[in-house]
Amino acid sequence: PPGKAAKAIKTGGKVVAQGVKKVGDAIGNVGKKSKGKSGSSVTKPSNKPYKNNAEANKQAQKHGYKDAHELKADYVTKRYVSKYDMKYDTKTGEIYLESKDGKIQIPTGLINKK
Repeated sequence: PPGKAAKAIKTGGKVVAQGVKKVGDAIGNVGKKSKGKSGSSVTKPSNKPYKNNAEANKQAQKHGYKDAHELKADYVTKRYVSKYDMKYDTKTGEIYLESKDGKIQIPTGLINKK
C-alpha cells in the first residue's frame, strides 16, 4: 500500500534506504550472488517486464496506486521514476523495480495479481 514500504533511492552509485535501519532490510538478498544447481552464479531474480504501460498501471492500481509512476515514486522518489522499470519475479510473483541498466533491483514486497 502507498506509504507503507521502505523507500530506496539510487544516489552516486549507491542504494540508500529510507525508513529502515539497514539497507539490507530494504533490499533483502536481491543482487547477492548465490550458486545455482548448475554451479552458475545467480545475481538477480527472474524478472519479467510488463508488456506495456497500461499493464503496469493496471497492476499498480490493484495495489492502491493511481498508476505505475506513483508506485515507483513510493520506492525511488519522483526524481528517479524514469530510471526504473516495473517487473515481476516469475517464480515468486513479487513486483520489483529494476534500473534501466539492469544493475539494481528493488523488491517492493507487492505480489503480481492476475
